[in-house]
Amino acid sequence: MVRDILAAALLATFVSGGLSWCAFNSPNKYNYKVVKYIGANDTWVPFVVRSCGDVHIALHPTKNVSSKFQTEAYEIVLGGWGDQKSCIRKKLQGSCLASAKTPGIVSPRKFKYFWISWEDGHIKVGRGNQRDQHMFMDWKDKEPYDLKSLSVSSWPVVPGAAWRFPQFDKCSESAPSTLLG
Repeated sequence: MVRDILAAALLATFVSGGLSWCAFNSPNKYNYKVVKYIGANDTWVPFVVRSCGDVHIALHPTKNVSSKFQTEAYEIVLGGWGDQKSCIRKKLQGSCLASAKTPGIVSPRKFKYFWISWEDGHIKVGRGNQRDQHMFMDWKDKEPYDLKSLSVSSWPVVPGAAWRFPQFDKCSESAPSTLLG
């Protein structure tokens, strides 16, 4: 609860330009990079992204991208299928377990705000900078993973994505990043 309040306050500061944040770029290929380690008390993350479509976020129970990561990860796709649909999967490139029609959800010209939460295996995705507001997609896993990391990727047919995550501790060292503040 305290971590959620802190995250909301940090994102509000982030939106107003007063927060240090980590900036990442994902190239136009399907290649995940860890951008945030998930602590035991973490239950959600706010972020902004700019892309013409097909942004991929993975929540996984490993600290790195390994062979286990391919089959044990929640994959969230925003603006897939030509920026027309979003979905939640239980493994990379798996079947959509929840989906929503989301035409124009991402933009190549401006950053758009989103949040993802994963408390008790209930994966929720929403627009904006406040958890549980403007939710457009959710799915509950009956056998949830013990999550350790969040990774991001793009898709080969789009020119990549620019990402910004509030800096809680430090930027991940596994992905090229810039600390902005």
